[in-house]
Amino acid sequence: MLTSFLLLAASLAGSVACLDTIGTFVSPAANSTLSFAGQKIPLVYYGVGGNGAVSSLAQVTITSSAFGARGAGLNASRVTGYSITQPLNLATLLPNAFQPGTSEDDKKAFRYNAYIYDLGFPAQALDHDVDGFLTVLEAYTVPSSANGLTWTNRATLDLKLLKP
Repeated sequence: MLTSFLLLAASLAGSVACLDTIGTFVSPAANSTLSFAGQKIPLVYYGVGGNGAVSSLAQVTITSSAFGARGAGLNASRVTGYSITQPLNLATLLPNAFQPGTSEDDKKAFRYNAYIYDLGFPAQALDHDVDGFLTVLEAYTVPSSANGLTWTNRATLDLKLLKP
């Protein structure tokens, strides 16, 4: 049992160590102010990359830090999708670009490692301005991954959400 655990731990360490880059937000900037009046979000996210790592998709969500018994700051008369366990899902995206420094081997193999999109920000009913988070949950694989595992990387960015 201990041998299996040590082999798995070594495999995990090797899988993470082979990455040249791990998820980074380029846009929007930290503490950006966004309005729930249908604003567009210019999303630029550099995913995992390097040494054969392949980013396969990213789920983009927004959650509010104004949680309470009734979702303080949110209009309780309508379902808005905000809760601790179910954030507002904006999109599930495929990587569509290369980030700076991507190797020629990765480019030739079309191992996209960046997400560059203009996302539509849904109109939601807020009672007042609240703090929130933009989160990317990225799925990726690496060549040294034991048993063909898919790994995930989570990056979170602080936002200020304005009522419409």
